[in-house]
Amino acid sequence: MSSSSESARQREAPAAVRHKTVDTPARKPVSRQWVNKVLKEAVERVEPDLNVGTPTIRKTWGYHAHQRHIPLGTIMDKLGHRSPSVTLRYLGINDDEVKRARLEPEPVTTLTAPSAAAPSTPRTS
Repeated sequence: MSSSSESARQREAPAAVRHKTVDTPARKPVSRQWVNKVLKEAVERVEPDLNVGTPTIRKTWGYHAHQRHIPLGTIMDKLGHRSPSVTLRYLGINDDEVKRARLEPEPVTTLTAPSAAAPSTPRTS
């Protein structure tokens, strides 16, 4: 890639992205604060009045994991919560939604083995 196209891309990127991609080693872990800064700059370009940060992403992940039937204990563990009720409250899931989820049938995936044709045996009469 030419250096002129690289510098053009760096000028278009938010300041935090330019700093991280230019000044730090590629495999160095990024901090929560850095991710939050980059996220806020990116959202600001698209929707200036929208308040989004790393807590928003964390909560959104938990909510969608719950909607995909990932066990509540797993979500609870990943979010660092000590009880299911705290996790459900954090995710904004109320009792009505829990009851409805219990009444809705789980998606069923059936695996069928390919039909193997039975070997034909010649008839002898």
